[in-house]
Parts: sequence; C-alpha cells; structure tokens
Amino acid sequence: MKRFCKTIIIAAVLYATLLNASAASVNVSVDGKPITADVAPQLINNTTYVPIRAFSEALSDCDITWEQIYKRATVSADGLKLQVVAGETFLVANNRYLYLREPAIIQNGRLLVPIRPMAKSFGAEVGWDAKTYTAKISRGDDMIEDGESFYKENDVYWLSRIINAESDGEPLEGMIAVGNVVLNRVESPYFPDNIYDVIFDRNYGVQFSPTADNRIYETPSRSSIIAAKISLEGYEVVPGALYFLNEAKATSRWIIDNRSFVTAIGNHDFYA
Repeated sequence: MKRFCKTIIIAAVLYATLLNASAASVNVSVDGKPITADVAPQLINNTTYVPIRAFSEALSDCDITWEQIYKRATVSADGLKLQVVAGETFLVANNRYLYLREPAIIQNGRLLVPIRPMAKSFGAEVGWDAKTYTAKISRGDDMIEDGESFYKENDVYWLSRIINAESDGEPLEGMIAVGNVVLNRVESPYFPDNIYDVIFDRNYGVQFSPTADNRIYETPSRSSIIAAKISLEGYEVVPGALYFLNEAKATSRWIIDNRSFVTAIGNHDFYA
C-alpha cells in the first residue's frame, strides 16, 4: 500500500510538471466575486483546475486539513465532508464518488483539483465565459446529497461484482467502462431495464461469462466498488458502448464483425 501511494504521488507531481508549461491562467468567480489565491486557477489539458483551499473557502465557511503522509486534503463544512488525494482521478464528497477524469495535482505546494466535481460537491453550478476565460460559480442551496440516500444498495452490489469479475486488474477507467456498458444496456430498448437483469440476461446465450462460472459472486475489490459508484453517478468513458471483449481471449468474433469499435482501454475493446 505504501508503494502504491508513493507511485500515485510521484505520478501527480510529474503530471503537474509536464503540463505546467502549457497551462493557461483562468479567472474564477463565485457569485460575481473573483477568487484570489497564491496559486492561480488554470486551464490544463482542457480542464479548469482550482486550488482546493481557496475554492472551498470561497464557497463556504470550512476547515481544511492536510495529511502529508497520504497527500490527502479533507474539507469539512456544514453539510459536507470532502476528501481528495493527489494523483487520484476521483474525489469523495459525502460518500459520493465524483470522477475527476484528470488527476488532482500538487503545484507549488498547493493541491489543485478539477473545478466541476468540486462545485458539484458544494451544490454549486459552473458557467464558462470563453471570451474572458472565466469560470463563473453560482452557489446552490444545499451541499451534495449523501451517498447513503443517493446510491441504491442493490445496484452497487451487483454492478461492483460484475465490474470486479470482468475487469479486476484493469485501470480505474477500464472498470468504469465496464460499468458504463451495463448501464448503457439498462437504457437500451434491446436489453432488460435494470442492472440485475442485464447482468443475468440469457437472451441469445450468456451475456456475461462470470454469471456462468460463478465469479459474479466473488467479493468485489475497493476499486470495483468505486468504479460502480462513479458509473452510477452518470460519468461515461465509453458513451454508447454496449459490448466489450478481450480479443486475445475471445472465443467468438461476432462483436468484432458486427458492432462499431469505440475505443480500447487496458485489455478490453469496447463496441457500440
């Protein structure tokens, strides 16, 4: 675990260093009042990053703590507990898992985080003025709803298990992609309309092999549960994908020959 945490931290520092040369300064205002910080908000890889302390203090009265050993910031405010770890591509707000897409980074001793998940945590809205390079934040009435009431226990239970069985060892993005496929099927008129029935669908044969060899019942990893919750938040990394396979292990070419390729993530190819 210590080696894993160290790897994440090093990756975050390298990411910030490599992208700093191409970063563009941006303005951020909250209800019309500009945010000021010793490390300015900036646009990196088409993502607006904000310093977590300055942004949080502009949105609410809060306490912010920093755990150097974990490179983890915790924001505590009335109705909100938020945690971000440098190098991770998600944050946790009131037990909700919000996808950052780009990792949280450390720059000049400050933790910077993509703005939209931060704003969502505070129940705020983000507008963008392209002419002035300004992100305009409008406060909401309430902090983000707690995960205990937002997530349906049965959905997390089964979605995390199919993600674990199909993509254990894959990067988090690949795990989310498997979750996307299941949820895209739920929304499709050609498949059942709930997670459990999609996973155990037997039309045209077994749809997911772990339901046949009982791997579906294995205890999911922490990463699989996180990926399931991120998927249930509505984040998509493979929009429209309804199928996936590991071509090296596939026993049939039906998907390859009949569906449209979307992208490859880790060992899986995704098709619509």
